[in-house]
Parts: sequence; structure tokens; C-alpha cells
Amino acid sequence: MKNWYQHRFHNVAALQVVFTTMRWTPRFVQPPMAFLTALIFCLILKRERRAVAANLRRVAGKTGLALYWKVFRVFYSFCDLICNYLRCCLKASAAPR
Repeated sequence: MKNWYQHRFHNVAALQVVFTTMRWTPRFVQPPMAFLTALIFCLILKRERRAVAANLRRVAGKTGLALYWKVFRVFYSFCDLICNYLRCCLKASAAPR
């Protein structure tokens, strides 16, 4: 099966780090962890950041700092979504059947 999109951080080792980290992390740590993760990926994924900026510039009509705040919010929303999804998966797998 071929993925429609792939970057160098989309691999098994990265997913194992995320799953292991989420298993032992308390819930109140999730927002700061999502913030830090979003900041890191927003800085290192240049092509993706530019693509999000181009889309938001066209859709929202923003420029400058307001545009890049929205770009960061997209990265943060995605990181927070992944954290919540993993937390749900881990709870579901731990539930008695």
C-alpha cells in the first residue's frame, strides 16, 4: 500500500516514540507537549509550513505575523489531535473485554 504523502518523520520509530511517550504521560502534560511538538515540526517542516501558509493566505486573506500565527495553530491543532487520538486508542486497548 502506497501512502499519498510521506516525509522523513513519518516512520515506525517516530510512531513508537509517540506511543510510548503517550502511555506514560499524565493528561495535564498533553497541551504543553503538543505545543512543543508543534513548534518543533513547524520549524523543521519547511515545505509543509509554506504550503499551509499559501493555503491560509488565500482562504483567510491574512499576511505577516497574523498568517504565521494561523500556520502555527494548524500545526498545534494537528499535534493535539494526534495526542487525543492516541490517548483514546490506549484507553480502548486497556479496557476489559
